[in-house]
Parts: sequence; structure tokens; C-alpha cells
Amino acid sequence: MSLYFPVIFLSRHPEHASPVDALAALDVPAAEALECALAYWHGRSAEEGQDEIILAWLDGGRAVAALRLGGQGWIPCNAYPESASSRRIEAERALAKIARRGKKGCVACVPAGFFDGESGSQGDPVS
Repeated sequence: MSLYFPVIFLSRHPEHASPVDALAALDVPAAEALECALAYWHGRSAEEGQDEIILAWLDGGRAVAALRLGGQGWIPCNAYPESASSRRIEAERALAKIARRGKKGCVACVPAGFFDGESGSQGDPVS
């Protein structure tokens, strides 16, 4: 089972060679960005159809992500895990509401336990 949620690409930032650089571009402190990347790689269990994504929560609770699309570079994004759904169509509706005025984004797909301690979860906020 999978969860789907919207992410918005930050157009002012290009793709980055590493997820650490992408998170740092989002003002995640370097040590925390490295910690998130290490936790991601340690707990990684890639399933077909699921995205490579690393989440972090900034002070104040805003979720940000480094998303790897198509095996290319890592893209810094604003993430909306509060809109997560087991149905892709629901996440696409949430994305349509968020992605107004020329914003570009996509729906990310992660394992069902991603936010609650399973499957290499990233449920603990980083400040």
C-alpha cells in the first residue's frame, strides 16, 4: 500500500547533485540535511512506483522535501504531507488547489508507513 501527497517545486532552485544540497537550499541546516539523507539511505527499501524523497520539517512546522525525479538530480520542494491520501486522485485534487498561479509540482508516492515509523520513516521533525 502507498500514500500520495503533493509537492511544489521551488523554481528559484535548480536540480542538485545530492539530497543534502537540495535540503540545504531550503534552509535546512547542513548537519540536519546530512542526518536526513543518512536516515533515508539506511532505511531505504525501494518499491516499484514509489518516489525517492527525503522530508524535513523546518522550525515552525513547514515541511520541505528533496525529490529525485527519473533518476536525475534532486529537486527542492515544499511538501504537503498533511494532504496525504491512500488514493492518488485525492492527492492530485490537493495539488490542483495548491499549484495555482504558475506553480509546478507533482504527487509523490511513498510507502504507507512512511510517516509513522515503518519503511525507513521520516516522521520525526527536524528543527
